[in-house]
Amino acid sequence: MIAPFLVPLLFAQSGIELPLAGFVRAPQGWYELYGIRGNFLAGERLGDDVLSAAAFGEWRVWKTEGELVVRSAERTDRIAAPGETAWFAWSGRALFALADFQFLPRSAPGKTEVADFAGDRPGLLGLYRWQPADGWRSLGPLASGREPLGFSGGPEALTILTAHHLARYRLDGTFLDERTREPVPAALDSHGALWTWEANRLRRGGETWEFTEPIRTVSALLNGSMIVSHGDRHSMVTPGSAEAALLPVP
Repeated sequence: MIAPFLVPLLFAQSGIELPLAGFVRAPQGWYELYGIRGNFLAGERLGDDVLSAAAFGEWRVWKTEGELVVRSAERTDRIAAPGETAWFAWSGRALFALADFQFLPRSAPGKTEVADFAGDRPGLLGLYRWQPADGWRSLGPLASGREPLGFSGGPEALTILTAHHLARYRLDGTFLDERTREPVPAALDSHGALWTWEANRLRRGGETWEFTEPIRTVSALLNGSMIVSHGDRHSMVTPGSAEAALLPVP
């Protein structure tokens, strides 16, 4: 494995741009994570008010205490969105947010955008869709009193993880199906696959990884990989690979 501090130098010499793999949450806040093939570099730290963040190809998205932001190299979309909770998923060319906030009206020259439902009713979450040509749109509330633990996209469905269930919704927000699961700590990867863990052992299907410290959190990167926070360290785990790559995160 190449030493993390050599990665940017090698990429600069080769003329290859270091790709964004996603975001990782450290005690100091959210950091951009760049790299490929087990060699990674922590990038800039996002602002102190960032509550959640995700990356999907060229797009990156984050939620602050009062705003929802989508950014690429060419553009930045912002919308006022009070509320604390937001999960993100990608499907095709659309970004989806599962959130407890309520959009505020936004006016611009020749255009007025208003999203229509409140997230302040107990048990009601909203499903929102963002596309480059249309911006943010509300798809309406999901009438479920179950607290989500994760959210993932797919070609034809969105998956919501709760303490005891996996529920799937079509891309228009209509309910598709649901199944129960064992009530152990769990997370969804970017493909909608379920990962579970207990103590220092992580599982995905028939695959198992063990760490020297207890697992604290597991979160998704691109292409089905996961960030595992264990002790005061962070590692990346990829399906099909028995080795975990230690990440250079502060």
